[in-house]
Amino acid sequence: MEESIFSVLIDYGTLGITCGVLFWLHVQNTKRNDLLIVRFQEQIEKLRSSAKEEEQAIRDRWMAVVEKYDSEREAFVDERTQLRSNLAAQMKEVLKELDNMKSRIESVAVSQESQIQMMKDLASEARLKELARSASKKIQSEN
Repeated sequence: MEESIFSVLIDYGTLGITCGVLFWLHVQNTKRNDLLIVRFQEQIEKLRSSAKEEEQAIRDRWMAVVEKYDSEREAFVDERTQLRSNLAAQMKEVLKELDNMKSRIESVAVSQESQIQMMKDLASEARLKELARSASKKIQSEN
């Protein structure tokens, strides 16, 4: 069959040979284009897979950051809760201590008032004794 095609092309002379060459170039160019398309599709597929891998790597890094942030936030919330409960306990202790001190101060104030009263009584008693001595001296000097 090829021989009949060549004989027909040769019968047409240079125009036939040119047509044959152009046809051969077209076939070669089509083969080349098909090969280029296949390679291009392979490259596109490689790029897609590498893009997916990069996307997955970015997602993994992002999830690691989010998990770290969540754990730090939870730790911060736990720490803050613990500090609040510690502060509440310390405040209760301080209030208890203040109540105890208030009771002590009240007892000291009562004790101080009783001591002041005793000192007044002693001072009155000392004045009465002094009056009694002076009265006794007057009586002795009159006798």
